[in-house]
Amino acid sequence: MTPPAVVTPPVVVVPPSTDEAYHEALLEHAYRQRGEGYQGGWAFHDAARRDQLGMPVAGRRDIEAAGRRIVFQPFARETLYAAVPNWGDAERLSTMVGGSIPPPGSLGRALLDALFAAGGVAFEPQQPLHRAAALDLRCGMPLAGVQPVRSAAGTLLVLVCACETLYAPIDRPHQVARASALRDPALRELLGRMAYRAAGQPYHTGDAFQRMARQHDLGVPLGPATLVAAAGRRAQLAVFAADALCSEPDGSIVRLSALPAGRPVLAAAAPPLAIAQVARAGPGASAWSPRFGARIGAIAIHRRSATLEQLMAPGARWSPHYLVCRDGAIIQLVDDTLAAWHIGMATWRGQRRNLNRTSIGVLVEPSDPPNPAQQRAVSWLMRRLRRRYALSSSDVLAVTPPTAKGTTL
Repeated sequence: MTPPAVVTPPVVVVPPSTDEAYHEALLEHAYRQRGEGYQGGWAFHDAARRDQLGMPVAGRRDIEAAGRRIVFQPFARETLYAAVPNWGDAERLSTMVGGSIPPPGSLGRALLDALFAAGGVAFEPQQPLHRAAALDLRCGMPLAGVQPVRSAAGTLLVLVCACETLYAPIDRPHQVARASALRDPALRELLGRMAYRAAGQPYHTGDAFQRMARQHDLGVPLGPATLVAAAGRRAQLAVFAADALCSEPDGSIVRLSALPAGRPVLAAAAPPLAIAQVARAGPGASAWSPRFGARIGAIAIHRRSATLEQLMAPGARWSPHYLVCRDGAIIQLVDDTLAAWHIGMATWRGQRRNLNRTSIGVLVEPSDPPNPAQQRAVSWLMRRLRRRYALSSSDVLAVTPPTAKGTTL
């Protein structure tokens, strides 16, 4: 199979600094409130952080629609989706919806139905509040069905979403308004209490985190405030739909999105200059194919001589996912979601199989004598990959260059 010519540029990966480890621990906790935890390098998570879409408000889900298998995840201000096996394509549901409700049987309609269902709500396109939430996905996923509530202004119909609460007079249901635009403090508090109740969290007028969240319209809380300890630091973290709030040692409260993360753990190729030149040398490694849904179950460590230029040359037939250089730099050549051509047919655990589809390939540049910086980088990368894919030490394989008879592990 000839792989497509266009791939993502290589990614530079470096062991984390103290600030990075701390920031990633906060992200992991924040994303785990309603999702699977934070994974740098995942298309959905990268897009959500880059475009400030807020926190996941539900885990990843998949549906069959329009003859395709689709995976999607609701975030506070958008729902992202991708067609399997194109895991790296993080598309926006709002772009597909545009300014009108998609017709039944379409992919857009199936995703809207699934989005509302993720919040326990059956989507009714003729219901004005449902329609308003579907046409402005920045409101977030609905958390409860439409409910009536009595107020000083009369009886209202209310739809609580993760980032916004929509309401309308019961006798004028098409006059949809937003709680965030209210100037009536009593009505705003009434609707706020309804929103917190729909999220399963208590409403406290005196809570500093909640006061700041309401002041900045961060939506509903996704869980209680929790003490997070990492990299020798401790902080109280309160996770809301649009952002998380973190207490600083001096007692101040800052938004997680505003904290300096230091050097990115997985970031587009950048200085030093040698790495930046590598990124401009070409579109990336070409020796890969789709995984076709196969689960990653092993890491194969290779020690063989191969230059970065050889690995990235057009038409190259061998490539790992990662190259660990002698100086400790780690370069990602092929995305984890793809099957890099690094091992092929091999005998493993008594069975002969194509391990490209089920493994991550790591090439360690030969170094004599061993370089401590490179050894630390390999150890860090192994911990990261094993944690991400729930692998044991027995799933990490040492591979020698193949012979004419193939590779035996």
